[in-house]
Amino acid sequence: MPAIILMCCLLLIGCQTSNRIESNSSCAQKNGDVFECLKYQLKEHRLPDSDQLEPLSYCQFIALKQSGAISHDQEDQLIDYAYANGNPVIFRRAQMPVQSNRYSLNFLWVHKKQPIDGHLMGANFQDLRNHLMHPFEGWQSMQPEADCNFWYDGDWVSNAAIERTKSILLSEGFDLTKLKFRDLHDIKLIDDNPELFKDTIPVSFRTDLGKASIVDHMLTTDPLPYVVIIDDDVAPITRAQLFDQRTMANLDSNGYDFGSAGAVAEISFIVMSSKAQKKHREQVINKAIDAAKKLIKEKKEIPEQTVFDNYTELQKDLGTGKPMVLPRNRLGGGYDADHTRVLKMALLRLDGCQD
Repeated sequence: MPAIILMCCLLLIGCQTSNRIESNSSCAQKNGDVFECLKYQLKEHRLPDSDQLEPLSYCQFIALKQSGAISHDQEDQLIDYAYANGNPVIFRRAQMPVQSNRYSLNFLWVHKKQPIDGHLMGANFQDLRNHLMHPFEGWQSMQPEADCNFWYDGDWVSNAAIERTKSILLSEGFDLTKLKFRDLHDIKLIDDNPELFKDTIPVSFRTDLGKASIVDHMLTTDPLPYVVIIDDDVAPITRAQLFDQRTMANLDSNGYDFGSAGAVAEISFIVMSSKAQKKHREQVINKAIDAAKKLIKEKKEIPEQTVFDNYTELQKDLGTGKPMVLPRNRLGGGYDADHTRVLKMALLRLDGCQD
């Protein structure tokens, strides 16, 4: 399927709830060991002896700490437990917050077939809404100061289509100050290998190679220290959660981090610094290009997972990666629709936890 990436910002969050501090979590109201109840809730996203989904929200967790229901030591233990069990809601803030002017969020859309010349998605307004408008609105609501780049294949989408897309967004009330539309063919790696972006090449390969090339290009040409690339179906998070303590530790040690869900690391979310650029280019991009060209020369089909599989070694250094709310993926990880809905509502919002 066509894929859209967002290195920067994306995705409308469905139902939204207030971040008002809730003085009592369900575990705090139950008889018994609150700490063990919370551990169960953090792992299973439900209460013990209950079949109803009820994840512990970030603001409920803060309220438990502030009310004295859990000690400082228990707070630390629960955050570590949340990380270890892939909880995408609870996190530890970094000691040195990353400011919005130190990274960019990037998206990508790659068509499976040549679209009708209309807007970015051809003539399909619902696709435009689902894969651009909703995601951008969601990420902008969480990170309004972040610069966003939306990448597209200029051999498939005309300048006129991009201008019509901008007009539609403006008519819908979008603020485009922080959004730039950028052509993949402005990237040398891609412009030098046009045969890898023809419609005869699997769309998943083109999308994954496009994502990897965007990361490399931005680290080469952009003075910002971090690049983020995100698919349109990844739940938006705040800057504080994006660059939490664990992600900053991975960036400091490895130069990158990947999103994960269900103990499976994916490339639907990647954050990277220049520290990992050489390794990323050699192990992911160059290997994929060389393998694809060899297969084309031999008149063989390029496997869809060629680029994806090259990320395996990088992902091993991280273990399970950064817990995030991701949909079901090609490796069997991710969350179903019911879990996705309730977990999105449990995330920290831009306005924090208000009394």
